[in-house]
Amino acid sequence: MRANKSLLVRLRVPLLVSTTILCAFILLGSDQGFGEDQKEIIDRGVEIKIEEYIKRQDKRCWDRALEEAVSLVDSMVRAGAMGSRIDPVVKPPRPYKPGKPEIKQLPDSLDHSKVLKD
Repeated sequence: MRANKSLLVRLRVPLLVSTTILCAFILLGSDQGFGEDQKEIIDRGVEIKIEEYIKRQDKRCWDRALEEAVSLVDSMVRAGAMGSRIDPVVKPPRPYKPGKPEIKQLPDSLDHSKVLKD
């Protein structure tokens, strides 16, 4: 009798565990409400992705605007610093170049026809 009792105890624990697991699968595996939960999870995931995308684009826009502002301010500071170094006396314009003189050709005293025939 003792051997049978021990066998029942050994079989009862795995049977209880397997029955519990089976009931959990049946209850959780039913389609009632599960599709809506999954849809809500997917919708929330999409919302998170959209929010992250908007934040990334906003940061890129701010970074570009900041870079342009910094370069503009730098050029203004340079122009202000160079303004005090520029000579206030206006230089006269450069003089015009004179026209090129006409070069007169001297008549050629060598008769080329004799040289070219030989």
